Amino acid sequence: MASAEPRDDPYETSLRRCSLCNLPFVGYGHNPAPLGEGRCCDPCNAMKVLPARWKEWAKCKGLQSGLSAVAAAHPWKPSKPRPRTTLALLLAAVIATK
Repeated sequence: MASAEPRDDPYETSLRRCSLCNLPFVGYGHNPAPLGEGRCCDPCNAMKVLPARWKEWAKCKGLQSGLSAVAAAHPWKPSKPRPRTTLALLLAAVIATK
C-alpha cells in the first residue's frame, strides 16, 4: 500500500490569495470551479462561485436560471403569521398607558 501525500491542513493559518478577487485570506479556502482554479475566499465562494454552480445546475436540469431554479426545484409554502410575542404585547400596553 502506497503512502498518501500529506494534504493541506484545513485549519492552517498561513496567508493565501484568492484566485478570484486576489485579496489575501487565512485558511484553506474553497474550490472556485467553475469560475477559476486554485482556492478562493469565503466571500467569493458565497457571492460568486455558489450562484455560478446553481446556474450550471439549472442549465443541466433545463430549469430557469439562478435562484429561481432552486426555488422551483424546492417549492415552499409561506409560514403562517406568527402571533404577537409577549414582548410586543408588553410594549403595546406600555405605549397605550402613556
